[in-house]
Amino acid sequence: MHTESLPELHSSLIRWMQLYLATLLGETADDISVSDPIKIFDLDSIDAVTMAIELEDRFDMRLTPEYFLNGKLSITDVANAITDSTI
Repeated sequence: MHTESLPELHSSLIRWMQLYLATLLGETADDISVSDPIKIFDLDSIDAVTMAIELEDRFDMRLTPEYFLNGKLSITDVANAITDSTI
């Protein structure tokens, strides 16, 4: 279980997703927009499943890969959904 406050958790989730996608895409984390839809990063289902598993391992919370495949959600939207569900 996470021990961070919700604002800290939210920031950590956003940064982790930026770093994860940057590593996957060979970019810098600063090049990964937190407001653009995740679909622009062209993740396939294997990438989405792997990212969900890694996030679960890192933050001890379950997230379905569909969050990363939904055409409309951004990194910020995913972090919002996660932190909203922990309240």
